[in-house]
Amino acid sequence: MAIENLISLELSADEQKKLDEALTAIEQVIGGKFISLTPSERQTYGRVSDKTEDWIRKVKDSMEQNPSLVLSHIDVAEYNRDFETRKVLIPRINRLEKIYNLFEDTNMLLGADLYHNAITFYKGLKASAATDAPGAKTVYNTLAARFPGRPSSVVATSTPK
Repeated sequence: MAIENLISLELSADEQKKLDEALTAIEQVIGGKFISLTPSERQTYGRVSDKTEDWIRKVKDSMEQNPSLVLSHIDVAEYNRDFETRKVLIPRINRLEKIYNLFEDTNMLLGADLYHNAITFYKGLKASAATDAPGAKTVYNTLAARFPGRPSSVVATSTPK
């Protein structure tokens, strides 16, 4: 059963160039400053939840209001720098996340359209190969390699004994 085309989209060369320029601009700003963690490092550090975010803010306020209680090994200037930088990053992360989701969702729909049409062609090709349509078996057998382990109902032409 044919399904409706889920998405129809083209990006002009100018639009592609603008996207690439915007990504390059971001890469230039963050290059050498931002950190890339390994999967195990990600597990080690985890994420700060909204509840913990509020607590961190209260700790900052408490340190500012009670400087004599701050332990000497805590670098308050560095704490404040980290706090302010994180405050700057969060809304940008949210924007990037929304943009990423748009890219990912669009790509998902494009992939679904492509796969649906590819599988429709493949099934039609299988039927054509079963009826000995010229060249169909060769193309079918090439594409059938995508599904190893599944026996083919269309066998390659064998030579007579």
